[in-house]
Amino acid sequence: MNRLLLVSSGLWCLGAVAMAQAENFALVVGVDKYKDFNSLDGAVNDAKVVAEALKSAGVKHVITLVNDQASRNNIKNAWDEISKQAKTGDSVYLSYAGHGSQLPERIKGSETDGLDEFYVLGKFAESGKNTFERIVDDDLWEWFGKRPDLNIVLISDSCHSGTMTRAYQTSKLKRRRVTIKGIQQDALPLPANPQMVDEQKNVLTHVISISGVHDNEEVPEVRIENTPHGALSWFFAKGILGEADFNRDGAVSLSELKPYLNEKVKMQTEGIQHPEINFINDRELFRVSPNKAISGSGGTSLGFAVVNISGNDTAVNFVLANLKNVATTDKQNADLFWDVDKHRLVDKNNNIVAAFAGSGETTTRGYKRLNEADAALGELLTGIQTAVDGYRNKQSNVTKTMRDIGQGALALGIKADSNQLEFANSVLKQLSGYKVADKVKASLEWDVGNNLIRNEFSDVVYHFSKDDGQTRGIARIGKDDSLPLVKNLQGVINKYRLVESFKCINDGSLAVRLLPDDKLHKKGDKLAIQVEQIRNPFLTVFNLAVDGTLNFLYPVLQTDILQIPLDRPYKIDDLEVTEPFGGDHFVVILSDHPLLGLHKTLKSIQDAGAPATDALKQVILEELSSGGYQLGILPSFTANVN
Repeated sequence: MNRLLLVSSGLWCLGAVAMAQAENFALVVGVDKYKDFNSLDGAVNDAKVVAEALKSAGVKHVITLVNDQASRNNIKNAWDEISKQAKTGDSVYLSYAGHGSQLPERIKGSETDGLDEFYVLGKFAESGKNTFERIVDDDLWEWFGKRPDLNIVLISDSCHSGTMTRAYQTSKLKRRRVTIKGIQQDALPLPANPQMVDEQKNVLTHVISISGVHDNEEVPEVRIENTPHGALSWFFAKGILGEADFNRDGAVSLSELKPYLNEKVKMQTEGIQHPEINFINDRELFRVSPNKAISGSGGTSLGFAVVNISGNDTAVNFVLANLKNVATTDKQNADLFWDVDKHRLVDKNNNIVAAFAGSGETTTRGYKRLNEADAALGELLTGIQTAVDGYRNKQSNVTKTMRDIGQGALALGIKADSNQLEFANSVLKQLSGYKVADKVKASLEWDVGNNLIRNEFSDVVYHFSKDDGQTRGIARIGKDDSLPLVKNLQGVINKYRLVESFKCINDGSLAVRLLPDDKLHKKGDKLAIQVEQIRNPFLTVFNLAVDGTLNFLYPVLQTDILQIPLDRPYKIDDLEVTEPFGGDHFVVILSDHPLLGLHKTLKSIQDAGAPATDALKQVILEELSSGGYQLGILPSFTANVN
């Protein structure tokens, strides 16, 4: 319900002491089963993961309503119960996953766009008594408006309008929207106080809205870990448990959750879905434990050693007594060692992970004197703990990728009639790295009769052609690149397995945008890549083309700067769409040191003109394991259209 795209102010600015005394409440709703409309598969799954995440994040009062439980009366009664229990300064989360729709406003002049948006509940009908089974945005406006002393977060994983603009055919994915032509014999009474629900007169500054899409988009259900979900609900749950804690300070803030959701949802849906999160004042949402803040760590401890103590015994003893997620050992067996004299943490490859500079005459070898230890040692411990947790997070993600990617088979669907099956089977026998899957579960579908491959969103990602001399799909203007197109289904399979591996180590901290937009582009269109939320200065960009071949994009020209500014977005604005058409994937890496070895590998793979393989994966993982990095995936879809 995008009209609740409101701001944080007032109570959202309460200090840490006040917030520590506040309680959290949640009402979580998910509807898959519909009496008169198409069923969904992932809304109840969403309700379950969101409810569990909220409980794990410390929300003690969680009410979950799914399918038939989620009637209008039950939802209203649950809200009233929460409203009765919640005290001034408490936080309330209301999450909905299911169908949405819209109709002309019932109270004239109350809506900016003239339309009421509403949640479609399971027994809703377009006429008669079951027209009552819906939650209109006016309802939420009235409920929330009666409790301006609460901090309210609304999570809407549904849509009320929009289209999936890129697909050549109707998408196989279920979408969370139904079209209602009109309501007859409406059983839902009008709000008792029309003035209260007038969005143009009453701004609810105590409400923050997290919506699945912009007004012109749809919410598709996607398969995550082989289970149907809405991407927004899934990553909201992951984010509040620590994956969105980019600075590893043990807290997830609004300013961290917003870019995390934007990038993760966009990546999962191949640029189809863009969440909408609006606020003014940043604030902490949830505290997370060190283990929860480390994605994929599995709870393992790092081997940790201390060298060159030189009289700083008290500082060392204090840190070792309070440092978490480490097991002390000798330098030879340590993952990290703390060189006290040189004020730095170093990994087993002698790469500096963190440095602690001295602060003048009031320090002893870079640390406060012992008579100032209470504050100083706390700061030192925080710095070392942050570095340890960040290193564990990075290593666990990289290790997970090294272990998992290349092992799992890509789910490949086959669309072929009886006359094509023999040919298709003869091709499949020569391929590797895939498993045959039905259409719903397939990541890619080979349409044998139409000579093309589609992704799960029905984008044409590869079109087989008889021409051998075509160049790859996205090229830098002014850069000669005429390597032949390799027409090989194996290359496409390898490419998408690589893309999945890079997604595994994308933490959502890097924002990458395709300009002017994410829509379908045609030959000759001029595009740009804009990189935002930059934390590391060394930029590397390459494109995995439709066929799996590689185009090294940055740095390649003499005018390309090796270190980009950290204080503003950076744009590569000389890209042009060329043949062949389909789905390209830009891989954008920001690192804290030049990736010269990777650049050499990228150029070598490009010059060979063959599809990228696990060799590229291994080089990237090795390069990323030696320092700080951010990594983003940006899909681009092109077609031969007018």
